[in-house]
Amino acid sequence: MHERIGGIAAAEPGARVVRVAPVPGGGLTSANASLDTGYGVVATAWTLDGEAFTLTVTVPANTRALVELPDGVRAEIGSGTRTFTATIPAAPVAEAAPWSLDTPMSRFVADDAARDALLAVCAEVGFFFANGWTPGGRWRADTTVRQVLLMLGPDGIARIERAIEALNG
Repeated sequence: MHERIGGIAAAEPGARVVRVAPVPGGGLTSANASLDTGYGVVATAWTLDGEAFTLTVTVPANTRALVELPDGVRAEIGSGTRTFTATIPAAPVAEAAPWSLDTPMSRFVADDAARDALLAVCAEVGFFFANGWTPGGRWRADTTVRQVLLMLGPDGIARIERAIEALNG
């Protein structure tokens, strides 16, 4: 996490020079990270408020940082604390794929209406394993509804598939 989200990585052996290039995304609006090097602690803290990105970098003595902001602006700094700002255009909101048996479980669990519809039809067909699918549950993005219905017969799967397709309007 400190390399991708916090953006800190050694740019050369021993970390006398570090690279700082945080990658905001995934709905995060702020992050802090640090890396303890042989020269001291390199720290980053960033915030994203709409399109306004602010990054604060702290570099220990006798160390340099190659800073790259998300907008592509680069700077090389020495020891101390520096603050950088950038404007990052908001990412376009992609239209969600239609609901299907191949929709990731993580998407169903995160959507109250879809989760409730899926739980209702699972109860109708007697698939009670679904009772554990709580809103706080964590699912891998590559686990689909089809995969979790592995032990359900074809008639039950067909009923669930029809109910899921009805979510598409």
